[in-house]
Amino acid sequence: MAIALNYKNAYCYHNRGLAYIKMGQIDQAIFDYTISLELSSMYSHVFSDRGVAYYYKDQYDKACSDWKRACELGLCANYAWAKLNRICQ
Repeated sequence: MAIALNYKNAYCYHNRGLAYIKMGQIDQAIFDYTISLELSSMYSHVFSDRGVAYYYKDQYDKACSDWKRACELGLCANYAWAKLNRICQ
């Protein structure tokens, strides 16, 4: 509903992506996270969450790229974990 009212709100796409993750709809979550980032590429949480979605799909290069970008924006927990576990270089 919120997206129908304001389809240019990055926050709404991120929230819907979180809902899709909880329902196990990983591809749809990635789609919404990507739209959110197209609208505003400065949200570290969206990069971090999309990285988790890519991780669930065994797309580790994409996960690491997103986690690295999230870390550059100040949210480093997933990237640090992935480096510690040798998922990311």
